[in-house]
Order: sequence, then structure tokens, then C-alpha cells
Amino acid sequence: MRISLLKHVLASTQEEKKLLSFQSRRDAVKTLNSKKFNNPEFLQLNLFSRVRQKAFLLLFFLTKLKPSIALV
Repeated sequence: MRISLLKHVLASTQEEKKLLSFQSRRDAVKTLNSKKFNNPEFLQLNLFSRVRQKAFLLLFFLTKLKPSIALV
């Protein structure tokens, strides 16, 4: 599962680089958005990365408030 997610992330970043090289930024954004919303794997990956990011921020702020948590 992790390997397929990693392959998907690498493919999407390469695809985003190609899209950014387009002349018209608006066309690139439209193309990228249509691919994102039509791909359930991407939506799941996006949700996972947002949850992971929020968990990291929560842990970061907790360790700033109480440094003893970092030892656990």
C-alpha cells in the first residue's frame, strides 16, 4: 500500500511539474484540478497528508507547551 502511494506521489509531482511548464497557468490549473477530482486515490492521499500534517502540528505545539511530552 505504501509503495503504491509513493509511486502515486512521485507520478503526481512529475505531472505537476509538466503542468507548470505550460504557457497558460489557467489551463494548467484546470487540467490538474480535473485529474485530481476524478481520481479517488488522489483524494484519499490528500486527506491522509492533511491529517498527518495536523497531527504533526499538534505534536509540535504540545511539545512546545510541555517539553516532557517529547520524552514519551
